[in-house]
Amino acid sequence: MKRLFLFILILLNSCSYTNKEFTPKVVDIKDYNISATVNQKSLKVCELKLVVTNINSKSDELYVEVTAYDRKNRIIGLFNYVIDNVKKGNKITRVSKFEKTGFCNIIKKLEIYGG
Repeated sequence: MKRLFLFILILLNSCSYTNKEFTPKVVDIKDYNISATVNQKSLKVCELKLVVTNINSKSDELYVEVTAYDRKNRIIGLFNYVIDNVKKGNKITRVSKFEKTGFCNIIKKLEIYGG
C-alpha cells in the first residue's frame, strides 16, 4: 500500500502544471535593448513576451524577429514585429501566444534578429 501511494504521488507530481519561466534572452540591436521571455501562463498556454527599449537610437522604428527552437533544433515558433513610435528612453511590450505548442518546456533556445 505504501508503494502504491508513493507511485501515485510521483505520478501526480510529474504531470502537474508548473509555471516555469524561461531565462530571458537579451540582445542589443541598433541602440535598442531587446528582451524575450517565454512564460507558461496557464495549462496549454505558452506566451512570448517581447520588451523593446530605445536606449539611444534616433530611429523610432525597428523590425524584430524572434525564433523559438526545440531540443532537436526544429522551429516551433516564429514571431515578427514592426515596432514603431519608440522615443528615446521609452519601452514597448508585445505579447504573443505559441500556436504549435501549449507547453513552454519544449522550448530550448530563442534567437532574436532585428534591423
